[in-house]
Amino acid sequence: MMPSSNNILNDLRQQLLSATNTMADIDKFAVTSISKINATFRPQSVDSCYSDIIIVAQTTSAGCCYCYNNDPEIPQNILGTDARYIDSGNRYIDIAVLDAAFSSLLPNPDLYCRLEGNSFQKAEARTTFIVSEIQRLLLDVDVPNNHPCITMVGAVGNVLSRLSKLGIPVYATDLDPSLIGTKMGGVLIENGIDMTLDRVSESHISLITGMTLATNTLDDILRVAKKRNAKVVMFAETGGNFAGAYMKMGIDCIISEEYPFYMFPGVTILRVFRRR
Repeated sequence: MMPSSNNILNDLRQQLLSATNTMADIDKFAVTSISKINATFRPQSVDSCYSDIIIVAQTTSAGCCYCYNNDPEIPQNILGTDARYIDSGNRYIDIAVLDAAFSSLLPNPDLYCRLEGNSFQKAEARTTFIVSEIQRLLLDVDVPNNHPCITMVGAVGNVLSRLSKLGIPVYATDLDPSLIGTKMGGVLIENGIDMTLDRVSESHISLITGMTLATNTLDDILRVAKKRNAKVVMFAETGGNFAGAYMKMGIDCIISEEYPFYMFPGVTILRVFRRR
C-alpha cells in the first residue's frame, strides 16, 4: 500500500537523515533565510489569474512550497536551525525547508535548461518541455486501439491548450472553486475532490504538480496510477528537489523548476529527471 502523503513527508525526512548522517558539514543544512511571497500572476491570456503565497526557504539551495488556502506565520527561531530536524507544525513551511535541505541528494538531471525572456516567453518554453515529456512517454504506453488519454491534476491553461492539440482525450481537475466548470485551453475543469482519482484511473498518463504533496493527495494519485499501470509526470515548483525520491516512488518523469520561477524576472532553470 502506498504511504499517505503525511507519511511521505515523514519518509522524505528520514531518507534525508539516513543519507546525510555522516556529513560533517552541519552548516550545509542550516536555514539561512525563509521568505513568504504573496504572488498574483497571469502570464498568458489562456491562463486564469492565480494568487497564492509561496514559502521560500534557503540553506545552500532554495526550497519552495505554495500554500494552498493558507497564510502561515513564519517562526523566527527557524533561522540557523538544521533543516533536517525542523517540525514547525505547518506543512507548507516544513515542505519548503525540507526541500531546501534535500538539494544535497538531487541526482544529475537528464535535461537541464535555462529559460530567459519575459514570463510569457518562459511559460511557452516550459510548456514545450512538459508536453514533449508526455509525448515521449506516450510512445511507451500500452494502449488498446492506440487511443490514449491524459489527465492533468491542477489546471494550467497554456499546458492544457497544448495538450488538447495532440488529438487525444484530455481531462483536467482542480481544487479551486472558481475554475471548476470553466474551460481552460478548451478543456473542462472538473472538481478535484470528486473527480481526480476517477480521471487518473481512466488515463494512461497523469500530469500532476508538486502541490499534490502539500494538499495531501499525492499518495492516492500514485496508488491509483500504479493500479492502472499508468505513467505519471510531475511538474514541481513545490518540492522540486525531491526528484530522486519521487522516482523511487514510481513517478516516471519530474520536471523541476528552480526558484526564481518563470513568472519572476531573470533566468529560470528547468531540470528534467527520467525514471529508468
